[in-house]
Amino acid sequence: ILLTFLLNPVVKKLQQRGLGRMPSVMLAVFAAGLAILLIGSLVARQVTILVAEIPQNTQNIKAKVQTLRRFGSSQFATQFEKMAEEISETTTEPVAEKTTPSDNAIVDIPAEKTADSDPVTAPSESIPWLSLTGYLSSAVEVLATLAFSLILLVVFLIARDDLRDRVVVLAGRARVAVTSKALEDVTERISRYLLMVAMLNGSFGIMLGFGLFFLQVPYAFLWGFMAGSLRFIPYIGPWIGAIGPIGMALATTPGWFQPLAVFGFVLVLELVSNNILEPL
Repeated sequence: ILLTFLLNPVVKKLQQRGLGRMPSVMLAVFAAGLAILLIGSLVARQVTILVAEIPQNTQNIKAKVQTLRRFGSSQFATQFEKMAEEISETTTEPVAEKTTPSDNAIVDIPAEKTADSDPVTAPSESIPWLSLTGYLSSAVEVLATLAFSLILLVVFLIARDDLRDRVVVLAGRARVAVTSKALEDVTERISRYLLMVAMLNGSFGIMLGFGLFFLQVPYAFLWGFMAGSLRFIPYIGPWIGAIGPIGMALATTPGWFQPLAVFGFVLVLELVSNNILEPL
């Protein structure tokens, strides 16, 4: 439904240029699908390279952890850690179980059972086709969901006027004109609102990507895309998206300048977007 509202203005523009309803819908859906596939392939490629290179940055991560430990080795931190350990020991003490007469009964155990012996484990045979079937079922489920969403998107865009007329009929034939005008106005407003939100979040991701690129943070495109996508989640989305580049800056650089610069850049960018761009 959200994609329908987003692509509806594009379909209208194409129809105003002389294309029919069906060619306009197919062209808009094809362009949107192609853009999603291109962005998805770039993101998947960067994620694959990122996962392969993470183990190479263990030394920087260890150095950061040691620095934080030295910073937190003050008297207050030591007392707090000691208090936490005492509370943890108190909560993990075993509780004495109540015994019943049957629990105190003496059971004769054969001598061969009491001798220490290594446990015998039977080797489990792995069946490759079972794991392959699991992967295929997951892939088929995802593809089926995408296909179903694509079919609904095309149907909604093609039968937009028919769906509107059906809703108008539910409101009663005495108010056909008013209801039709109200639905058309609501559709245009929702489409414009979603388009502006998508433009703002996309601009936020692009600006963050360029900033990370100039700050020499690896995989700037990936972090910009994730920040722009997660920004659709109100309030906490931008900061969830900021965890990735800040963590990457902590892992790849020996000092603290780059992580602090990334945090400051995200903070300034978020303040400008919230207080200037979004109100406008």
